[in-house]
This record gives sequence, C-alpha cells and structure tokens, in this order.
Amino acid sequence: MGKTRDDTGATIHCSGRAELAATWIVSLFLVGFIWMLWFIFREQPPALPRGVEAHWFHPVATAVAVLVTLAAAGVVLAATRNWRLLGPARLQMDPFPAGPGGEVGGVIELAARPGAQDRVVLALQCIRRRRSSSGRNSSWHETVLWEDEGMPYIEAAGRGTRLVMRFPIPAEQPPSRHGGDEQVVWRLYLEADLAGRTLRRQFTLPVGDRPNPARALQSYPLTPSRPVEKHLPGQWVRETRQAGWTVFRFPAFRHLKATLSLAGFGLLFFGVTGGVMLWMNLTGQRGDPPLVFPIVLLVFAFLMVLPVFWLPFSLHVSASPEGLRIRRYWLGLPVGSRQLARAELSGFSTKSGNQVRFGNQRQEVFYHLVAQTADGRKRRCSAGLPGPAAIQRYEEQLKAALDWR
Repeated sequence: MGKTRDDTGATIHCSGRAELAATWIVSLFLVGFIWMLWFIFREQPPALPRGVEAHWFHPVATAVAVLVTLAAAGVVLAATRNWRLLGPARLQMDPFPAGPGGEVGGVIELAARPGAQDRVVLALQCIRRRRSSSGRNSSWHETVLWEDEGMPYIEAAGRGTRLVMRFPIPAEQPPSRHGGDEQVVWRLYLEADLAGRTLRRQFTLPVGDRPNPARALQSYPLTPSRPVEKHLPGQWVRETRQAGWTVFRFPAFRHLKATLSLAGFGLLFFGVTGGVMLWMNLTGQRGDPPLVFPIVLLVFAFLMVLPVFWLPFSLHVSASPEGLRIRRYWLGLPVGSRQLARAELSGFSTKSGNQVRFGNQRQEVFYHLVAQTADGRKRRCSAGLPGPAAIQRYEEQLKAALDWR
C-alpha cells in the first residue's frame, strides 16, 4: 500500500496510493468490460427467446451500462477524496528491528486528527505465505499464525496526530522470512473511523531473530492493555438474563457479509455458465454442451444454496454457578443441546477458525471458545467471534457468569 523504507530502515511510509490505485483499476476494468459487451451486442445482438421484443434490448443494455459507469465513478471519486483528506501515514519503529521475545513498538504519525469519539485500532499479525504452484499461474495463500490488537495512545502533534504503540511478541513466533515458496511476514494494520471517514493503512515490519530493547517508549504501557472491545460486539453476540442464568445469544445471520459474498460469487458464475448454455441452445448449436458445463453449473448452484442452510443457525450459551447449557437452533427450531455441570469443567481454551479477507483489509480470524472437562472432553461454547479482543471479552464474561475462580 505505497510502502517504502528509508536508509536506516526504522521509518516505514504508507501513502495509501496502492489501495486507491486498486479501486481505480477495478472500477475501470468493470466499466470497460460492460461497454465492451455493449459494443459487441450492438454489432451482433444476441438471439432472444420468443415473446421478447428485440427493440427493447438496446435501451435496456444502454441504461445498465450507464448506471454501472455512474456507480463506478461515484466509488472512485469518494475513494480519491477520502485519500486526499486523510493523507499518508509514517511509522517510526522503536525498537528496530523487532524480535520474538521482545516487542514491536513505534510511533505512527498521521496528518488527520481523531476526535474524542473516533475509534482507532491497531492490529499486529504474523502471517505465513505459501505459494500454491510455480510459474505464471502461481498464487499465494496466507494464514495468520498469531495476532494481537489494541488501542494506541493518541497524542496531538501540530495539526496531526501521533499514535504510540507497544506490542509484546511471544518468543515462539518466527522472525520475518522472505524468498522461496514459503515466507513469513509481519504486518501492522491501522484502522480508524475519523468523522465518518474510514482510514486504513498497512505496514510490513522487519522482525529479526532476537529481541531488541526500546529506546524511547519504555514509559508507555503495552498497547494490548488498552482493550479494543469494552463490551461484547452486539452484531455477533448478545447478553441477557433469564431466571438466574446469563444467556449469550449468537444470532442467526451474523455472517451476512461473508455469506452474501459467497452467494454473489456463486450467482455470478452460475449466471455466466447458464447463460453460455442457454446461448448455445438458442443459437442452435449442435450436440450437447461439454460435460464441464453442467458440472460447473452444479458447483456454483451449490455455492448459492449453501447460505440458505448456513445463515439461519444460532447458538445460545447459558451460564450460571450450576454450569453450562449449550443449545443450537436452525430458524428458531432446536437442533441440539448439551449441558455441563460446573464441577465437570476444568478450563477453557481458544481455537482459531475461519479466516476471511475482503480486498486490502486485514485478514480477519474468527475464534471459538472451547470448554474442557476433567475427563478430557471438549465442547465448543461459542460461535466464531472476530479478533482476539472479542473472544477474550466473551471468555471473561462467561467465567464471571460461572463464578469461575
């Protein structure tokens, strides 16, 4: 995202131009593709089913192309104005380089100034990158090995702002490793909502194989000690009281964004594949379509239908000094129930689950809380919660309801 390092390496700049350029490129590609189809069908209109008036095709196609163009222009103009108002960001690392067993620290300088109610969050991730294949068709798959997040200390600096952060790094985490088909990268993500505008900046950090002491930031407490979530995120879990029990309700339709993206992907390619098969049929192509067409059609149809079964699931976890009750529902209908007495519980552990990434945003990891019993059984007692801060807050409140000591 427009990152460069100076000669000393301790200063990392992030201009945000790469994210802006990606918005321009995607928008221009979409507009160009739509108008290319418009010109192709203008010269050679497609065969239309009986009963469909041919003279309606060109006005409708033109209206669709114009609407897509206007929408893309609006997205590009908004992204450009947002980038000009928020400006670049610069990170001065201290210590440099960071190392496992030590800490990642530094000061981020912003041109914008957050308000008292604005939300500013820093997230540090250690990511393993693996190349799936070699050659022109190679692609990289990223997996988050470890992450932490917290709120930086905000200080005024002229017309801008200084964000001070200190993240401790566990000694067992690997240092940065570049080159080859397997790499390890450390990334720091800055996410802020500033007066209704979203600021996102990303820094790739050098992490060596040994810790170094900080020089100027020892007086600041560690960043994770300032929790991101003071309350449970209401979108994912809601806490209520019922007959002496604390009930944590994980509602249905909580993964709406990811599910709609999956369904939209399936719908797009289902439409393309089905459209090709329909075109072959309408234009009188001889013979049956290749076997790959119905197979692909069924795969993308499955991606469209899957959210129908996935979204309506909800989970209710009830806790009291008596123990835990875990109930699962589908469209409000009970589909499973488990109960654990307080005396059976021996502890809790956190398990990472699905990882989702949208565009240039940070890879979001969903965590589950697992209850462990004295005889070695494990029972999941939460749905996926995004980020370590949310699952930590949930664990604290669940233990409080259990009167866990």
